Amino acid sequence: LGVQPDDPIAVLARNGPDVVAAVHAVARVRAVLVPLNVRLTAAELAWRLAAAGATLLLHDDANAAAAVAAAASGCATAPLAGLGADGKHLAGGPIELGRVQ
Repeated sequence: LGVQPDDPIAVLARNGPDVVAAVHAVARVRAVLVPLNVRLTAAELAWRLAAAGATLLLHDDANAAAAVAAAASGCATAPLAGLGADGKHLAGGPIELGRVQ
């Protein structure tokens, strides 16, 4: 998905194993997590995505329609299912972890 370090990545999903994997994947690629409330309207979601400068919106199946509507302004969307916590899908390839200083 081409995520770079410090990219804001939004997550729109109910709590569950896929969200835990997404949190770990976002941290693994050193991106910034932007958690979104599933009860927000599409307009509220769009505003939060724009305010955060989110480049990607990860969503669960139950929130796919809301994610697509909210991200119509240019933010890419992707399903959470099968993401995995290693972050490889987010970064678009193997992740090289440097030393944290």
